[in-house]
This record gives sequence, structure tokens and C-alpha cells, in this order.
Amino acid sequence: MTAAGLRARFRRARRQGSESGIALITVLSIVFVISLLAVLVMYLTGKELISGRQQLTATDAFYLADGGATVARESVYQLVENLSTNATKVSGGSTALQTAMSTMYANGSPASGETPLAILNYAGFASSTNACCNTITNNAWTTTGAVQTSGASYAVVAQVANYPTMYLAAYTTDQLQSLGDGSYATKVTITPRLVTNASYPAGTYIEQTGPATVPTYTFHFTYTILSRGVSSQATRQVQLSKNFDVVVTPGSFADYAYFLNFFGQAPTFGQCTSGGYFTTSNSFNGPVHTNGRMQLAGDPTFNGSVEQADYSFTYSNGQCVVGTQAAQGLVHFYNNGNPQDKNYWCSPPPPGGTCNVDNPTYAQGGSAFNRLASLIPMPTDAFSQVRAAIGGNPNTVTAVTNQEINQDLGLCSGSCSSNPPPNGTYLPSTGSGSSKTLTGGIYIQDNNLTGMSFSLDSNGNQVTTVTQSNPSSGVRNLVTTITVNQTSNQTVVATKSTANSGSVTNNSTTYAGQPNGMVYTSGSIAALGGRTESSSSSCPSDSTDLGQNSNNTNLVGSCISSNTAMTVAAGGDININENLRYQTEPTSSGTQPNNILGVFSAGGNVNINQAPTNLETDAFLMSATGMIQVNNYDSISPGTWTLLGGKIANYAGFIGTFRSCTNPPSNLCAVSGYSNAITFDSRTINNGIVPPFFPVAGNYSANFPGLTDTPASHATWQEVF
Repeated sequence: MTAAGLRARFRRARRQGSESGIALITVLSIVFVISLLAVLVMYLTGKELISGRQQLTATDAFYLADGGATVARESVYQLVENLSTNATKVSGGSTALQTAMSTMYANGSPASGETPLAILNYAGFASSTNACCNTITNNAWTTTGAVQTSGASYAVVAQVANYPTMYLAAYTTDQLQSLGDGSYATKVTITPRLVTNASYPAGTYIEQTGPATVPTYTFHFTYTILSRGVSSQATRQVQLSKNFDVVVTPGSFADYAYFLNFFGQAPTFGQCTSGGYFTTSNSFNGPVHTNGRMQLAGDPTFNGSVEQADYSFTYSNGQCVVGTQAAQGLVHFYNNGNPQDKNYWCSPPPPGGTCNVDNPTYAQGGSAFNRLASLIPMPTDAFSQVRAAIGGNPNTVTAVTNQEINQDLGLCSGSCSSNPPPNGTYLPSTGSGSSKTLTGGIYIQDNNLTGMSFSLDSNGNQVTTVTQSNPSSGVRNLVTTITVNQTSNQTVVATKSTANSGSVTNNSTTYAGQPNGMVYTSGSIAALGGRTESSSSSCPSDSTDLGQNSNNTNLVGSCISSNTAMTVAAGGDININENLRYQTEPTSSGTQPNNILGVFSAGGNVNINQAPTNLETDAFLMSATGMIQVNNYDSISPGTWTLLGGKIANYAGFIGTFRSCTNPPSNLCAVSGYSNAITFDSRTINNGIVPPFFPVAGNYSANFPGLTDTPASHATWQEVF
């Protein structure tokens, strides 16, 4: 090869090597860039993973905080709502609670030492022995000392045996509780809330309303929940806050289907002797209570709660008065004529017996029969009812004087007579002439009122008819007819006076407004319910009533219009001689009618006297010092008495007699008088429809406006940092 050829080949080889080097450098550069990109991608991916994990743990912490707040809120609900059941379990029962609340109230003055948080002494969780209630120790609950303006704080701690929910303890420091893969810690603060209104212009934490003897107390609070959620290293916090009230209300005696103070008749020969039985013919569809010892024979039915306080009673000044409570809650059983007292709900009890003699039906179970319940005292007067009737203040608890009655009835001005007002029917009012406005109820002065009945006129207006015999000198008969037109908000009072000579005088007065629902007569009522049928009446049962009362076939019963609420009270006996019915009966659900009737004897008995064989009574009947009984119960033919409402009495009145049946021999059969089926009118508890000014009981219930969330009112929620 020539030199020129060698040089050419070398040049070609060098050129090829140079090109290979460049390619290698290019490849290496590309690999480097790709590697750098891969590292960057890995870095960014790792950073995203870390960020996502942090975001996930932060989200977990948020939901843990929110879940912890929910648990805390449920614990607050449980804590506060336990007031309803625990208040009567404290030592001293409702009497102790009433005294304690009066101390907390301090006349509604924060400066005088209101202590609203003390009501929480009656909250907490009942212990395994069902004792009340102070299972949460907190110094803020004291009823004495400095005014309470700051809150009481609690923490949710681990669930404790025998308690139904997470448990609140006095707050000292955060206590982490496990939830899923994380944990939470909550702090609950319940703070008194100052409110101002016309009754408390300077502000108060506690309001008092109702009768001074058994007032309603409203406690104003705010709860604030701070919940911290923890997940790995992440922490989030949420806060809930809401205003709520605790309203502690005295119960009404209309909350009972049957209430009996002493399970026996009025004392005879200076002795208080138990007597009478609930028998197979007795069926109770609502709460039953006696302050004494219950007496059972055969198979009575209790479809609601049943309880006895099992107090002894001793004779004093013509009455049986409460003594001491028994150590054990014994029940008195008829036991086929061989009476026995047993600490059980049926007879003969196990293990020796099988309850095959006296075996009541308990819808809530025999073990729910509370045989050592708290005492619920009976009222001792009708001061509240009298003052409501005359247009006075029904919350005043002092005795009503004749001067006060005459003054409020408008019979005098300035110095008033200390004598009772003249016999008559009065509707207190203001104004004069044709411009009179009603200011109270209906007050009747009469030692023995001849009759009172209720009907509907042709327009459906409520009509009350009062009949008085020989009310004054020269007057043989006085009939007062009171017609209430709720549409026009007017009341027409018409009187028909028949003189001894036979001449008749008619008068009529129209008032603006309506009576307040309280009808009071100073003496007895000889006949309540019965009236002569009138073509103008639109009572639904007039045609079926006529001829059913064998004592007077011309009588029909009374009816209460769908929108009328009324209480009839008397200083003496009240004798029911005919049906008392509601125009519209209550229903099991849906919108309820407002008609309701209370019949209250403050100083006598409520008697069923010369009534139809099959009697219907829609009312709550009460005798504060006497009994509810059937006159001639041991001689009249057997019948059925259907009661929609309740019976409340100081003593057990006899309504009929019974004997052992032939088949089956274990049952009891009626011999005379009435078999009584009581259907409790639960509107008093479920709908707040109560006879106006009906006596209140000393036991308390609680409700909690604003405590739980509703679409219209819910807690304020926010995340805090």
C-alpha cells in the first residue's frame, strides 16, 4: 500500500474513532440526564408520599377530634338527662331536691349566691346499686360559697363497668382515649349562662315560675367541648358549643292513672286500718302510686308503671297521717282469704310458690314494681284554685280570706266584709256596663250546689249550667248559664231567677274574654254531670244517654267541647250522677284535642251517686282529704265504670264487692257496684295537656330545651388551631 493510501486509511480510522467518542459521550450524557430525572422523580414522588401521608394523618387526626367531640357530646346528653331519673333517688327524695333547688336559686340573684351548677349533683350515672347520684366529684357543684360564674370542666375517660356510656370525670389534664388507629382527648365545660328579661332585669342564672310551694326552676347553661385528635405525629382540634336549659318541673297529680295516699278507708274509732284491694276487675293503663302498702287480690292488670312508698299511717285529729317508711317493700295479698304480706310482686312467691293465687299482670315486668318509692305528699288546701277562680294570684299559698274574695269579685272597694259573699255565681271582671272584661274563672258561693252540667249549644260553643236552690230570701231557684264563644272571644252569662211566688226574671251580660278554666264552689255539689236533654244541645251522646239512668230516665250526660280545658273544684263533696264525656276523644297518635277536665274535692269525697249502670267518665278525679267511692256500692246492681283520665285520693273508697268465681275458682267475680277500667289519659305527660290549676305533686321531672341538635337549633362547630 502506498504512503498515500496509508495516510488516507489513518485519516478514516481517526475520523471513525472521533465519531465513536462523540457517540459515547452523548450516550453517557443521556444516561446521566435520565438518571438525574429518575432521581428527581423519586425525590418528588417521595416528597408527595410524605406529604400525602402527612395529609392522611392530619385528616385522621381531624376525624378523631370530631369523633371525640361526638362521644363527649353524647356523654353530656347522658349526664344531663339522668336528672330525670336520678333526682328522686337522693336521700330525702323530692323534698330534699326542692329544698336544695331553693338554696341554689337564692331568690334569683347572682349577687346573693346563685349556684346553678349544683343541680349537677342530681345528674351523673346511677351506680350498680341504683343509688344516686354523685359519681362525678367537682368542687364547682357546691351549693354554698362564691357566686358561680365560671364553668365546671370534665374529661371523657374510659368506660366504667355498670355505666351505659363513656364516663365523664372531673377534668385535671387531658386523658387520651383510643379510637381506631389513633386517640383523642376531650375537655367538656358546662358554664352558667346569664339571662335577662322583664322578671329578672338585672340578670339571673336560674328562673323560678309556678306556685311558690312547688315551683318550676329553669337553669341556663352553655356547654363547650374541646376535642383533640392525635394520629401519629398529627394533631387537630375541634370545638362544639351550644346553649341549653335544664327545666325541673313539679309533677301534676294528673300524671297518674291511680294515686292513693293511704290504702284504706277513712279512720273509724280512732284507727287507721288498711282495706280494699285491687282485684281482677281492675285494669290500669297508666302510672299507679300509693304512699302506703298496696293490696292485691287475684289478677289486676298494670299496663304502666306501678310503685308504692310503703309508709305506715297513724291516727291524728280525725285523719290518717304519714308515719315512717318500711325497711322492706312488702305487698299485701288477699291469698284466697288468707291474707299475707310478701316482699314480692305476686303470691305465693317462689321458691315455695308459683304465683298461682294472686298473679297481677305487669306490662313492665314484676321486677319493675318499685316497692319502696319516694313519698309524694297530698295537698292540704285549695288556696290556688280559689284564687284562680276569683282572678287572684294562684301562686300565693296563704289562706284566702273573705275580704280578699269580696274584693276580687268586685263586691266592694276599700274596706271589705269579712263575711262570705252572697250566694250566687260570679265571674270576676274589670270595666262596667257593656265594657266588661273577664279576669279570672267562675266562683260559686253555695254550701250545697244543686247541680252543674256541661253541654254544647247549636253552634258548638261550650255551655256551663249552674243550678242553685234557695240561694237567697224569696228566690226558689237560680239557673246561671255561661256560654263561651271562643271564636269571638266573648262570654255570655244568662241568669233565670224563679221567685217563691213563681215569677221569673231573666238577665244577660256579655263579657269580653273567656274564663280561665277554673270553676270553684265553696261547698258541695249535689249533682255533677246530669242534665235534662235540650234540643239546642249538640253533645254527641244525648240520644244514646236518654233513658239509661234508671234513677232518672230524663237525664243525659255532659260533654266538654274539643277546645275546652276546665277544672271543677269544691270545698266539700262532689257527687257525679251522669256521664262526663269529651266531645272529641284523644287518639293514640297525631294531633290531640285540647278538651280535658279535672274534678277536685279539697275537703270532701268524690262520690258516684245514682248514676247509670254503665258509667263513662272522661276526667281526672281527685279527693285531697277524702276518697273516691260509689254510694251504696254493696247494694246496687253490678255495672261497669269506664274512666278516661285518672283517680287520685287520700283514702281508698269502695266501688263494689266481689267473691271467688265458680269457674275458674281462682278468679274474682263482681257481686255489686262497679267494675272499674281506667284508661290513663296520657296527654298530661306526652302533650302537656293538663286540667288548668289542677293540684301539683311534689315529685319532679326534668326536660332539657336546646340540649340536643335539631334542624332549627344545632351546636356551633369550628376547628381551632
